[in-house]
Amino acid sequence: MNKFDESYDKHLSKYTLKESTQFKIPDSREKAGGIIPGDRIKFIENILRSDWFGKQEEHVQQLVKELHDGDLNLFVDELYGESDDIKLVVTRELAPGMQCPNSKVTLPKNLCELLGKRGDRHEAPIPDSLRGPERVTIKPEIVPAISNMEEEVADSPENQTLKADDGTNKLVKTDHTLPDKDAPGQKGGTYTVNYMS
Repeated sequence: MNKFDESYDKHLSKYTLKESTQFKIPDSREKAGGIIPGDRIKFIENILRSDWFGKQEEHVQQLVKELHDGDLNLFVDELYGESDDIKLVVTRELAPGMQCPNSKVTLPKNLCELLGKRGDRHEAPIPDSLRGPERVTIKPEIVPAISNMEEEVADSPENQTLKADDGTNKLVKTDHTLPDKDAPGQKGGTYTVNYMS
């Protein structure tokens, strides 16, 4: 082998991927222990009494308590580790599709339960903390009549149809009755009447 080939092989070896027991993106659910990035999960009930939780620093314990007690959906952001010791990076979802970058916590897979697969993300329930006030009234409420109101409402139906401005910016009742006689030009004097007859 000449010097050029040796140099070329040495240079290429920097960019060649090496086999590793660690993996970032698993090939299948079985390889990842049943959970892959994008899955919706929840913590197991006794996570706050687990050995792992007791060994964590105070800020990690506080974050795990916050995620455990909160009602926001939790999703797997990434996972890594060997097949018998998989770690999950879990984060909460602030809005549909928007994961909080400040609430990521890494924990063992055995402290989580799968709730929904990555493809079923649209079926995640809406948390109560994101719901607004209910605007549907089951019991109808009586609305007071406009004539019973003390103050005059400018855009009320009565003021729009039965009153007119008298030139002083005051609404006054107007004469809105139809005359008994026909209006001038109604009989025989208009183009439409002549056309229709």
